[in-house]
Amino acid sequence: KANVMEAPNQQPAPFQAYPLPKERVTSSIPSADGSKWTYPSEQMFFNAMRRKGWNPSEEDMAAVVAIHNAVNERAWNQVLSWERLHETECASPRLVRFQGKPTEPTPRARAMMMLGYEPPFDRHDWVVDRCGTEITYLIDFYRGATQPRSNVPSFYIDARPNITSLATLADRMLMPFYRMSGVVYEGRRPSSSSSSSS
Repeated sequence: KANVMEAPNQQPAPFQAYPLPKERVTSSIPSADGSKWTYPSEQMFFNAMRRKGWNPSEEDMAAVVAIHNAVNERAWNQVLSWERLHETECASPRLVRFQGKPTEPTPRARAMMMLGYEPPFDRHDWVVDRCGTEITYLIDFYRGATQPRSNVPSFYIDARPNITSLATLADRMLMPFYRMSGVVYEGRRPSSSSSSSS
């Protein structure tokens, strides 16, 4: 089922130790109607985890939600790095819908697992509206090494367009060269003004 906005469940769950904050944070990610996507509150996230069979702790939810939001912002920045290749045709891409597929590894993730690498802990498919053209992005989320002094977990995000056309195939093939040459980097490409001033 696609994660299109549902009626938010903000009521405390049965046997919950205490109510959690219901405030929601607005993301930087534009939706189909031009507004910004809104992240779930701590209470909504807690309820969602309970529905999925997890046993969340109330005291951990502030950190869990903060990490969730930060990871999604980083994923959107990676999507934008690909969309910058097409900024002359569409300057304002929007996230139309998304779907979690944690039990369906992408072809790249399967190949990496065959080589002995750890599997991603989650997968999302994000559908982006490129001014009338829908592009699906495959996003694998990996756990990184925990920072030794801060005890903060790190994450590696692998976002790329699904190959459904010659155009997406060309993007996938050429992006490594664009990144090496500095034409595109995460979230944006250097502007002509910044390039000329350096």
